Amino acid sequence: MHVVDLAALVADVASGRVPTSADPANGPVEGDCVVLNVAAGSATMRDYVGTVTSALGVEPVWDDEPAWTGRILADRAHRWGWKPTVGFDEALAEIDDGLRAGRAE
Repeated sequence: MHVVDLAALVADVASGRVPTSADPANGPVEGDCVVLNVAAGSATMRDYVGTVTSALGVEPVWDDEPAWTGRILADRAHRWGWKPTVGFDEALAEIDDGLRAGRAE
């Protein structure tokens, strides 16, 4: 999830643009703490690590041991009306650009 999308979601919840509900599936429950997963789309750790290590000019070290292979589902956030605006490829490009610019300084 891109920080721009996270900030927009937090602002929408804090400002009441996402209406409260008695059912956490449909909105935040007033006076309660509701867990909310957010994810912009399908991605793998390999996508992220590959981008970072390439931008830094280092070779990644891959551990092929068994690992968590679950998914983060943002169904509740989507039912609350949240939709990501920054795509995964755009976010990775920003990371790559930022890290490369940092190396050039």
